[in-house]
Amino acid sequence: MRIGEFREIDDDDEEDVKLYDRHLTPNEREIDLSERTLTPEEAEDWVRRHKEKFLTPEECDRIIEEYNEGQRTTKDHSEGTGTGPARVESRKVRDIVSQNESMEWNPVTITDLTEKLCRSLPETSSRVVCADLRMDSGLGPKELLTLGESFRQNHTSIEQSVRERLGLDANDRGLRIGISEGRVYIWIPSQEKAQLSKMYGEIYFYFMDSTEIVKYIDEMKDALDDGRTEDLSGTIDRLEKLMTQMFPANGKCEKINIQLIRIKGAHLEFMNDLSGKTLKELEERVARVTTASGRGGIENPRFPEGEEFDIAISRLTATIVSDCTIEPNGVIKYGEPELTRIDRVVENLRRFGDINPTSRYVEKEGHYLTHFPSAIGKGLMFLGLPAGDKTIQNPSLFPTIKDGSERVQRAYVEEMLPQDGCIGVRMIIWTRANALHAGDKTEKYGFEPKVGRQEIDLIQNHGKRSEKGHSLSWGKLDDLTMHSDKRTAQVAKDLQKIVWDNPNRLIDDETEIVRNLGVDVETKPYMIRYYPKSGRVSVAWNARTSSIKECVKLGILAPPNDTKKKEILRRILKSRPDEVESAIGEIENMGLEFDKWWD
Repeated sequence: MRIGEFREIDDDDEEDVKLYDRHLTPNEREIDLSERTLTPEEAEDWVRRHKEKFLTPEECDRIIEEYNEGQRTTKDHSEGTGTGPARVESRKVRDIVSQNESMEWNPVTITDLTEKLCRSLPETSSRVVCADLRMDSGLGPKELLTLGESFRQNHTSIEQSVRERLGLDANDRGLRIGISEGRVYIWIPSQEKAQLSKMYGEIYFYFMDSTEIVKYIDEMKDALDDGRTEDLSGTIDRLEKLMTQMFPANGKCEKINIQLIRIKGAHLEFMNDLSGKTLKELEERVARVTTASGRGGIENPRFPEGEEFDIAISRLTATIVSDCTIEPNGVIKYGEPELTRIDRVVENLRRFGDINPTSRYVEKEGHYLTHFPSAIGKGLMFLGLPAGDKTIQNPSLFPTIKDGSERVQRAYVEEMLPQDGCIGVRMIIWTRANALHAGDKTEKYGFEPKVGRQEIDLIQNHGKRSEKGHSLSWGKLDDLTMHSDKRTAQVAKDLQKIVWDNPNRLIDDETEIVRNLGVDVETKPYMIRYYPKSGRVSVAWNARTSSIKECVKLGILAPPNDTKKKEILRRILKSRPDEVESAIGEIENMGLEFDKWWD
């Protein structure tokens, strides 16, 4: 096998593999794998220079063999902050096992055992707890083998029964159990959805090179077997068998792929919890996060934590719910006429890594179209933002933003106003719309129509006609409730009730956020539209500051992250010193910090 031969992996089937040759540089010709053994320095240099290439099975075997034999120079594998799983006390393990007098291991007795172990978990910050049946239970090798085999064969039913006995929902994945080599592992993954380990669960973490992924896997040894397993292949095999139980999917689990230098996000979360690591610790070790193809995605990913993460997600979400569409595959399409605004949005995206999208002008739409990586879209879909038509699905904001800190909520408003806000001399106003009838998309989205033929006829007969359809203002609808024709008046009242019974969830959440900042805003519907071509009926809502002072307050606390709109607001604030002084007094009374950015 020459160095120049590598495997090229097809997007659809990783087993569909072919070899191809590429031109070898003089330096590469200096090393011939088939003729001599590499020195540690040569091996390290070879891996470094080929870290962007996929490895052949032979090369993987060579790297693992050299690693196990200690022929290759690597960093100290004991470094890192991982502490491994917590342990159930030996005495408790013996007491629990001894209660099963017959020592016959079947689904019932194993359920009893694992339930009692779960009830004996120590107080610990570790998300993985281990009960060592080899050392602590008095069970012999044959009994441990029978117990392990029976558990694996009946894993799903045993785990569900344990959850039910503990008062958990049978389908709740907040508790997972696995048995490997005579050790019971109880995993309680974080239930906080708003974290990157969850958001990236279905995509892949590609390590910088084979050295890093091998090192990371080796760091699982202590967590799995008290450091006594010296063979790397054995560690991988043990991890895969354990994760087959933690992630049951048609009876098998995707393998840890050293050849492709990657680990699936959900599996990485378990491995981090097992070893006590965090994503933040992997920032210098992961080259990209992306789909199975290995192309695109986020280069040199960064993994913000805590409020830093919440603020980044808040800013991103404000943009996505306004002028973006998430495709089912996670790709985000962003339409925006101002290049400066696109630059600011991309800058927000770079909090998650190196993202450098290109934009093209779509003359028919009158804006630039920019595509963001599917890793971002898939993550937001996991949090609750839907792919497809937002007007029909009428999403609300997720708790990270709704229940977030004052800084998180201010960040959302700062990004929302440039997209959907209008800055006026007397008020700040923004709009949202949701469907009352999905028209030709009714079946696709499983949408239950809220209006019927009578309401649509009312919109057509009394609304203002345009090229696209008919628009009935809220004021006009209000007048129609007093119409001399009783039938018309009744239909108008019915339509009003339908609108109020189907509020726009997004603008309601946004209004609550702004009110949390001490700014008074009013929300109401202002237009109902019918589009004959598609059959869609939608209602548009607006939210507006209730007075000049409230407008000034919001402008001080959450200035739009946009060059033009921020300059408009600057002129308004400088022209109204009395309102600004009064607003500052109220803001200070609330204990909120602010910058005099307009000076």
